[in-house]
Amino acid sequence: MGYTHFNGVDAENFKIDGTEVTATAAELNALDGIGADVDELNILEGLTATTAELNLLDGSGAGTATASKAVVLDANKALDEINTAKLSVGASGSEVEVTSTPAEINTLDGVPAAVDYSVGTESEDAITVGIQVNDAAGAALSSLCGLAQYLADDADGDTPTSATPGTVTAGTVGAVVEYVADGAWLLVTDDAGSAELSISNDGAGTWWLATVLPNGLLDLSGTIEFAA
Repeated sequence: MGYTHFNGVDAENFKIDGTEVTATAAELNALDGIGADVDELNILEGLTATTAELNLLDGSGAGTATASKAVVLDANKALDEINTAKLSVGASGSEVEVTSTPAEINTLDGVPAAVDYSVGTESEDAITVGIQVNDAAGAALSSLCGLAQYLADDADGDTPTSATPGTVTAGTVGAVVEYVADGAWLLVTDDAGSAELSISNDGAGTWWLATVLPNGLLDLSGTIEFAA
């Protein structure tokens, strides 16, 4: 087959290998400068989204909510912020609606959730126990709080002790209001959730300090042990 070269052509109808080209000159010129290959263009095959729908992705960032844009979660399926009039939690088809108001949920902010203990070594028949009350995020409280405590004979807190030590008093931080002499009390922290107990005993003895958290669970210290 021979080829004919033209510097220009002005035709009303144009065919390639017998097939008429129906695209207009403007439509053909729209392809000028496109660098996508066939496979890249084929990605668009079957796309039914409108320009407006595609534009919802413009400005969206993974994990960051943007007003009037599509929501894209980050690699941990997390989103920094969302405003909603209704919230339901649970597996699809068995969701449970959260009916608490924001004000009611916010009452949990800063609630004591755990206790860090620092059990000192025995010195002159006394052991000092440092106490730091933390919130659910693991941060120290920023306010006073009161928690029930007692001494137990086991590491699970199952058995409140019947053989109390010599004395249990507040150390340099916090206060103690006793229910049972040297056996159970209300601990009052300072305004940073910290307190200190001084436990004294003449002779051998082993106890664990149990703190009753607001949710009813127990948080136990390490062993508080006096030598004979």
